[in-house]
Amino acid sequence: MRMNKQFILSSIIGSPEKFSVGRRCFSACAFASTVASGIVLLTTLFPARWSLVAFTLHSLFFIVYILIYIFSKKEKKITGLVWLYLIAFILSMLTDWFILHGCAGTTIPRTVAVAGLLPILLPSRQIYLGMMLVLAYLLTLYIASRLHPEAISQHLINAGNLSYWFFNMVLISIGFSILISIVMVTYREQRKQLNKLNSELKDKNENLSEALARVESLARQLDSSCKRQQATAEQLQLNNEFLDTLVESIPLPIFYKDRSLVFKKVNSAFCRALGVDRETSIGKTVIDIRPDVELPLSLQTDSKALESGETQTYETSVKYHDGLFHQVVVNKRCHINGKGDIIGIVGTFTDITERKIREEQIRYLAHHDILTGLNNRAFYNSELKKKLAKAKRKKEKLALLLLDLDGFKKINDTLGHDAGDKTLKTVGQRLKNSTRDYDLVCRIGGDEFAFIFDDITNITAVKAVAEKILKGLAKDIIYSNHTIHISASIGVAIYPDNATTKTQLMKAADEAMYHAKSQGKNRFYISDRQGT
Repeated sequence: MRMNKQFILSSIIGSPEKFSVGRRCFSACAFASTVASGIVLLTTLFPARWSLVAFTLHSLFFIVYILIYIFSKKEKKITGLVWLYLIAFILSMLTDWFILHGCAGTTIPRTVAVAGLLPILLPSRQIYLGMMLVLAYLLTLYIASRLHPEAISQHLINAGNLSYWFFNMVLISIGFSILISIVMVTYREQRKQLNKLNSELKDKNENLSEALARVESLARQLDSSCKRQQATAEQLQLNNEFLDTLVESIPLPIFYKDRSLVFKKVNSAFCRALGVDRETSIGKTVIDIRPDVELPLSLQTDSKALESGETQTYETSVKYHDGLFHQVVVNKRCHINGKGDIIGIVGTFTDITERKIREEQIRYLAHHDILTGLNNRAFYNSELKKKLAKAKRKKEKLALLLLDLDGFKKINDTLGHDAGDKTLKTVGQRLKNSTRDYDLVCRIGGDEFAFIFDDITNITAVKAVAEKILKGLAKDIIYSNHTIHISASIGVAIYPDNATTKTQLMKAADEAMYHAKSQGKNRFYISDRQGT
């Protein structure tokens, strides 16, 4: 911007190597004298028209400079030009005043007009030489005016006219040059500020672009995170729906309780089994919906599960919707969250009533004869061994009776197996009726039966039981209009009188039974074998 200022000033006052205060003032005076000379020349040639035109141009230039000065916010670089032109404008007004008051033909304005040509034509380095020439010229004119007054006056007039004509062109050109220079300076300054603003704006745009890129990156990350969260939420919802469907499809009753033992979730099987509604179950405890449950056992297992975190499994009975108590197996497992805290209990219960019945049937069949309902041979062998050990330990006596039906094969052969089966069932029932509840009666073969009597005190009681058995079997059996006569042979062996081991005792009783058959059947015989 300094080069622009130097260009403008140099166009007016010459080359600006050194701009001292005195030199600036001197140059301003020289410029003002040039302006004054131009006005004098203009008014001399065209006293009215060109004086008005020059005044108008100078006024216009001055007003434009003032406006530029105001709108440039009092730019220091333009201030000097404005003041310089202001001085020239004032001097021009003074010159016009001289001309209007009849001083145009005098020596002073014409001399000023001639002197004003030199500074504008000379470089700034020769400005002092030019002024010296002007002073010398003025001195020469003064001397010549004294010697030849009229010749010198005409010479001054011609010189003034020439200088005025030439200066007016120069002055107008200078005015336009100054105006264009100021416009260029303003344009360049504004362009520089605009470039600076553009640079700042570019930097800000770059920063904004980087920030925008970061925002876009964050937005993409956020969008990706939102999509992942949405996908996770959808997957979680899908998993929950799948688990709900799975829990609902399981036929086992399933429930979930929080730490306060309040039901939070139950499936349809739970509601069907207990005959309750889902809505009435949620938010209630077990005692609220089923007060008939074994509450102490339920609370005990719940508390133990929440404290230890161990799975609790137990059997209990629960009243089902049909009003019957069912045997169930309850399984309770702790619900642990991601932090490792126990927050509830997930439980199921399985109806094992039918299984219990089957197990009981299996146990019954393992120890009982299907046809007669009496204990079978396996149970007989096991119990005989136990009772012999007890009798030996307590030094008690034990009686073993073996019974074989007389003529049973004939019944099967003549009347068929159905008649034989009915006969065996009837015999089994009569044998149970002939003994005490705690006496052991077993069917150990086709038509063979065994009795075990422990803790006997004398043989008389054994004989009484044998006679009672024979008497109970003596009643006939009616089968399809057929009368079946029943009798049996019984062999009796006493521990430890006849034997001291299981095998020996069974052998002694068997021998006694066959001895009874050989004596005519329908009787009992007590072994006379000596125990060792």
